[in-house]
Amino acid sequence: MTLLRTMVAFGWLAAGSSPAGAAVGTSGGQILLEPVAARPASLGEAYAAVGGTVEALGYNPAGLSELPEAEGSALVRQGFAGDTYASVLGGGAFRGFGLAAGVSYLTTGPVERIDPTGRVSSVTAESDLVMTAGIARPVPGVPVFVGASAKLVRSTLLEESAANDYAADLGAQAAIASAGLRFGASIQHWGGHLRYDDAKFPVDNNPLPLMWRFGAAWTMAVPVGGSAIGTMESLTAPEVHLAPPPHVLRILGEAVLRRLEHATGYGGGLEYAYAGWAFVRGGYRVLASGGAARDSAWSVGAGVAFSGLRLDYAAEFLSFTTVHRFGVSFIRFPE
Repeated sequence: MTLLRTMVAFGWLAAGSSPAGAAVGTSGGQILLEPVAARPASLGEAYAAVGGTVEALGYNPAGLSELPEAEGSALVRQGFAGDTYASVLGGGAFRGFGLAAGVSYLTTGPVERIDPTGRVSSVTAESDLVMTAGIARPVPGVPVFVGASAKLVRSTLLEESAANDYAADLGAQAAIASAGLRFGASIQHWGGHLRYDDAKFPVDNNPLPLMWRFGAAWTMAVPVGGSAIGTMESLTAPEVHLAPPPHVLRILGEAVLRRLEHATGYGGGLEYAYAGWAFVRGGYRVLASGGAARDSAWSVGAGVAFSGLRLDYAAEFLSFTTVHRFGVSFIRFPE
């Protein structure tokens, strides 16, 4: 009976209970489909070609290259069905490598469970935990970056049946700095299966959502008078700290291949940054083919930065609800 109740609950969850629109019928570990930060959520999750940020850990580990000295990011969102998702990321540069780690947690709303005696109790339908660690570095002599990450996925159904699995992400990026272009590709969630049944021949077999990402990003900066204005610390410390250009425009595009669901999706985003402290964003992601994948959705977002902190907000407009995400990032650059 325990296994039967567990499988029924899992089927209910896979049918689309997640407010993020993760109606994925043939794969487990739905927490792996959640945006790890507010910024990528507002950009249609077209993030495979974004580098130099700890948020790349959730999309392409090669993007951990060129990290600042230290960076942290946190996200929280509430769903309409009593579910909660939170993510914390941290990392930085160390001896030519970009290192990062993250923890994310998802808990869905309550459901009623009937035990063999007929007693009805309220339990959490599903709770998922993911722990991730990644590393990246530039390839010497060429503008190419490579990275990898490993993750532990733990999923619990009805507060009694748990499954564990390991997965890996691999990625690469290439940059054409003179044109403001960056390209990226990654394979995500390459691993095994979540199995909630401890039997020798388990009845349930839920593979992780294996995904290929192919993306491109174009950045155009408009400096003051044709060049950035900087400040010099002193004659004894002559490093020039360039002020951010007042207008920066980023355009991102991406294709995502969901191998297990035989689905293809596309996403795109646009970000405008003013003087490095004010940000306006928009994006869209769409399912092009396949019978089971996340809902198509428009997204918008905004951010404001001050004193090394950046506050971000993102809203996704799904067919049945609007999902709000709030994030905060800390960035420390080398002195």
